[in-house]
Amino acid sequence: MPNTPIWLIDLLISFRFVSFRFVYSLLKTGPNRTLLRALGLRQFSDLTAEKAKRNYADNVSEYNTVLTSLNTDEGPAF
Repeated sequence: MPNTPIWLIDLLISFRFVSFRFVYSLLKTGPNRTLLRALGLRQFSDLTAEKAKRNYADNVSEYNTVLTSLNTDEGPAF
């Protein structure tokens, strides 16, 4: 910004920082936590632990076996 006073630039930068902190402080409490998570500020779990917890198959052949067994037609359930 040519010919813009330094104090004005500093004021604009500090206002943006303060306003972001204010909005963040509102979002991180109470029912707004879901909104905060949707904005991408969340904690990520370890992918290996997540995979083990969900009990995914370890390789493609096991995965295909599981899908085949789930999709087999065993007749009516009633």
